[in-house]
Amino acid sequence: MLIPLCEEYSNNILYTPYLKKYRLTKEAIQKINNDKNSIVIIHSTGRDKTIYIDQLDKYFDNKKIFIFMHVSINYEVFKKREDFIARLYNICKEKHILILTPSKEVTNQYLKYGFDAKTIQIGIRNLNGDYYRKNIKRLEKYYNKFVTVCASESPAYYDAKGISNFIKLAKNEKITNNILVAGVNSYVKKNNDVSMKKFNEDDFLNVLYHSKAYIQLSIFESYNITAIQSKRFKIPTILLSAEGNESCMMGNTFRNINEICYKIREVNNNLIDNKIIKELYNDSIIRESLSRFNSDLIKMTKEV
Repeated sequence: MLIPLCEEYSNNILYTPYLKKYRLTKEAIQKINNDKNSIVIIHSTGRDKTIYIDQLDKYFDNKKIFIFMHVSINYEVFKKREDFIARLYNICKEKHILILTPSKEVTNQYLKYGFDAKTIQIGIRNLNGDYYRKNIKRLEKYYNKFVTVCASESPAYYDAKGISNFIKLAKNEKITNNILVAGVNSYVKKNNDVSMKKFNEDDFLNVLYHSKAYIQLSIFESYNITAIQSKRFKIPTILLSAEGNESCMMGNTFRNINEICYKIREVNNNLIDNKIIKELYNDSIIRESLSRFNSDLIKMTKEV
């Protein structure tokens, strides 16, 4: 998410331990510290190694620091990271660090735990529908399905991302042959009739473009990037109301499985209101854009 943002806007530079091109080297740290106007925004996935929590003094001396947390406190507790939360709290108070989150609900969780936190609007780069519209022969067997996403093959993560409930729903609705779990290659043997596949980004977006609908039944969801992508493709986007979905994805969230089943039947019977799909698309183009994300970041750093 942050790589295209930093490539598009010259006032942002990205450093990450995961990509050689963007390596946070000693020279890069020195450059940051030598620039009196530089501001450090650390994007954390909620794990120690993604935040350099014990090295902030060593790396960024006397710099204004923000930490962007794209995972919720509830998710951290679910992952048994209470120790990380305590350490994060201490360093934030010591260094007067503001936590940034992508949704009001997640911000409120951090505020409840005593953090200073604010919400910023995130966005994605523009998607070229003409590029993803083309049929790719090797991917056609994954087209025209109800798609969900899971990025980990951990059984606990299956439950957190709602995969177990998604498969149960599919069996009850008799659409098992019409669903796809993207991002994983395997599941428990009793579900070996369910289509599962890892894709690279371009292939996944091509499959998403050709899907019946995007469905997500996550228990934890700070902000659903795939939901933005499906709205940009004008695909029916059906989300279980959970944490950040409520404020971020208005018009796409549903309170329970029964409501979601009803929407699935509407999709299957071609009863989806295309006017609503277009309205949600128009909202996403303006609100969930990289330019809005960039302007929100600049505004936030100037206010503090």
